[in-house]
Amino acid sequence: MAAGLIGAAQAAFTQALQLAAMISAAVAVGAGILAIALLRRVPMGSELEDKRGPESARALTGGRRC
Repeated sequence: MAAGLIGAAQAAFTQALQLAAMISAAVAVGAGILAIALLRRVPMGSELEDKRGPESARALTGGRRC
């Protein structure tokens, strides 16, 4: 009787752990896709300098050179 209960508990624990891992992986993939989608239109540093010029880029860094 005790061995059956321990086996059932181990199986339930393993199943719950696998489910939690799958949910965590899905959330991580979703967060990555969301980050890519949101950051797609953000200009990179060199593109920002090309549009505004080197003085504006320096002003954004607090006067320090990039």
